[in-house]
Amino acid sequence: GGGGGGGGTSIDRLLEIEATCARLGVCTAPALAAGAIVVPILSWHHPSWDTEPDISGWRGIPPVERCLMDYHMTRWPPGVRQEDGSAAAAVDELNDRPRAGGGGGGGDGGGGGGGGDGGGGLLGAV
Repeated sequence: GGGGGGGGTSIDRLLEIEATCARLGVCTAPALAAGAIVVPILSWHHPSWDTEPDISGWRGIPPVERCLMDYHMTRWPPGVRQEDGSAAAAVDELNDRPRAGGGGGGGDGGGGGGGGDGGGGLLGAV
């Protein structure tokens, strides 16, 4: 991918955002909220999702890589690329690790929650 600001890769920046959320008490792990299980899922678009035929009859339409900031503002680790789907796979792999709980919402007018469970136990208990 292109670049974006700051150092490190886009995966590094995502992990930094999650660390900031944990410090601020923002739950990024699966949690129970107002009687519903909320499961944040990290994802990135995969080229196989583009099943529409290319636009024909119009001239001068630039390729998607030149139009979307996703291609310019991301920096992937070596060997990871958007074009071959490995970026989508790399982001998807982040869902398999435990995540910080933080403070959960109280639901229907209750007090603040006790935080997340690190990403594993909540769904196993349901």
